[in-house]
Amino acid sequence: MISSAPTLPHPPSENGLNYIPAPSPESFDAEFAGLLPPGTSIPSSWGSTRYYAFPPTSPATGRNLILIHGGGTPALGLAPLAHALAQKGGNVVAYDLWGHGCSTTPLAAHTPALYHHQLLELLSHLRWTSAHILGFSFGGSIGATFTASHPNAVASLVLVTPAGLLRKSDRGWFEAFVEDGGWGREWLGRRKIMGAIEDLRAVPEEGWKERLRKGVV
Repeated sequence: MISSAPTLPHPPSENGLNYIPAPSPESFDAEFAGLLPPGTSIPSSWGSTRYYAFPPTSPATGRNLILIHGGGTPALGLAPLAHALAQKGGNVVAYDLWGHGCSTTPLAAHTPALYHHQLLELLSHLRWTSAHILGFSFGGSIGATFTASHPNAVASLVLVTPAGLLRKSDRGWFEAFVEDGGWGREWLGRRKIMGAIEDLRAVPEEGWKERLRKGVV
């Protein structure tokens, strides 16, 4: 069956680059002023990585912590936790995964190894030989596979509701029936995905910045 679903091309280069440029950090900082410390962009073999350092606000413990956010949200989503950990004396860094926030988007398959490379570049820039890593959702998956591949770079690992890939054999019969297009139901999945992409009506409720500052996400 030929599907009429739209496709997203993956060109090998964009204007001679191997990545899609990131949004302007200036516009991001203007919108979210006060919620994050000043960010830093470091050059990468795949464009650049944006990170935010939260210096300790109490006697430093000497512990270096890196927070890895989930899919669909940049480092901003972990800002309340980062501030709380900094108050405990940790050297905390949160960064935007590639394809999120103010980091670039590599024009390559987004494999675990690609995200491991980004984290290794960040550690090298910070001159940290190892760090305590906390991964949330998709970031938990990255943290787990990074730890398995580079155990010497991880002092400890905390996973918060980590995401992962499900085996097809673990699906229920109805879930498998719908996802595999039973009774022509593939239109349902397509409609849900395109509806989420095209729905521009969602407007944040007034006062969202203050709620985020207090850790209410």
